[in-house]
Amino acid sequence: TDRKQAEQLVLESEARFRGLVQNSYETIALVGADGTVLYVSPSVHQITGRRSEERVGRSNLELIHPEDQGRMKAAIAAVLAGEAEATVEYRYVNVRGEWKHMESHVTNMLGESSGSAVVINSRDVTERVLAQQQIEESEQKYRALVEQSGQLVYESDIEAGTIQWSGNTHGLTGLAPEAVEAMSVVSWGERIHPDDAARTWALREQALRDGTPFKAAYRFRHANG
Repeated sequence: TDRKQAEQLVLESEARFRGLVQNSYETIALVGADGTVLYVSPSVHQITGRRSEERVGRSNLELIHPEDQGRMKAAIAAVLAGEAEATVEYRYVNVRGEWKHMESHVTNMLGESSGSAVVINSRDVTERVLAQQQIEESEQKYRALVEQSGQLVYESDIEAGTIQWSGNTHGLTGLAPEAVEAMSVVSWGERIHPDDAARTWALREQALRDGTPFKAAYRFRHANG
């Protein structure tokens, strides 16, 4: 009958869903509108050290850092209010008491008419976050070193035509910090001595074509003229 066929389709759909989440490297959770965990895939044990049955019936905010809980609340509220999905990054504590970084994609499973549960697909992004922090710390140390050395360093964004400056900008150019920050590649070129401009631009273009470092010695007009 039609009823039996419908029931069979539901069973097959549930089997496919469970097969998907149980073999996923990410964690998939079903969370009620009140924040209660209704279901969580077994992969949660690999990420947090806790078994899925330990999480069912508990608040999904329980393991999230207090300072980050508002982000998850806002993401859930957004999708229940009609947004297609929301992405949130936050810190969570594993079974060893270590704070890790998680990224979650939140979607409304039951649609706008029901709006009583959401799917939260999460993955651990601790390595990515720590790598980014290391890069930022390295850049800060490099900039501090450049400033202390009295040198001037700049990075040019080819597509945007902008320049990012570091170091002793005022001492070497005489320009105020805001004037240096506002300087584009074009305005930089306008301050090069006329006798050096063509050669400097040619070396820059060659470096861009060849993918090699840009090296040139040229005279640059100081703010005092």
